[in-house]
Amino acid sequence: MFSSAAFICATAENYKMAQQDLTRITVLAQHCLGIINDGINQEASVCGKEGNALYVEFKPKLRATAFGFQQLRNYEMTFMIANTLVVAKKYETAPTNYSLRVLKATIAEHVLAANYSVS
Repeated sequence: MFSSAAFICATAENYKMAQQDLTRITVLAQHCLGIINDGINQEASVCGKEGNALYVEFKPKLRATAFGFQQLRNYEMTFMIANTLVVAKKYETAPTNYSLRVLKATIAEHVLAANYSVS
């Protein structure tokens, strides 16, 4: 993964601290740049393990659990990862582009949760 979150996490990993603290600090670092984020990229960068997928929970707190693909043998799946090669100047466009995406996803999450009685 290459993102501003991954870059910030790679820089912060020079400091020895718990994964939860590293995730929290790097989320806050992006907030200082004006980027609203939910922490999923930070969790992937800090907690990701080779050969595993991450189940990321946001409530009651941000938490990632790695699980191996061998647990999914009965299912056929394909992962596609693409790089659009589009440069994203997040510091300049965060308030109108990137951060708006997070806000829209959060609103959609609340609407779906209310519609399906999920807390």
